[in-house]
Amino acid sequence: MSKRKLASQMDTLDVTDRHYDKKYQDMQNRLYDFYDEIEVVEEQITELQSHIANIKEEKILGENVYLFLHYYVTMYKKFTDAEKKRFLNTFIESIEIFKEEEQPDGRLLKCINFKFPVFYDGDENVTHIRWDSETTVETVVFLERNKS
Repeated sequence: MSKRKLASQMDTLDVTDRHYDKKYQDMQNRLYDFYDEIEVVEEQITELQSHIANIKEEKILGENVYLFLHYYVTMYKKFTDAEKKRFLNTFIESIEIFKEEEQPDGRLLKCINFKFPVFYDGDENVTHIRWDSETTVETVVFLERNKS
């Protein structure tokens, strides 16, 4: 709107005015400033549109994951062993197991490496989970009410 108004004012300048050249140059500079502002705003719009598209894509991916997990239990039971393996290979990079030594707690897995970050033990960016160096302490307490 301001750009059109300025262009209109430039067109109606009196050519016989002794300050015509200075006024025209001043208006021309202001017009260039408008174009610079327009360019900045257009770049911001493009950046925001890209950001919105990314957010929509993530939402779609999130919805797909939710739907997939919703039907996972019933579908996984119907998978053949080959389909189960192919399915697990889509998100698991590798699995290490204890070979010779049997673990006292009966654990078979030493490490799982995922192809993407997962949430584990309070951390959101875990791509591998190791149990071979983990030390855990379990405590069992028996409480009894004393009636004295």
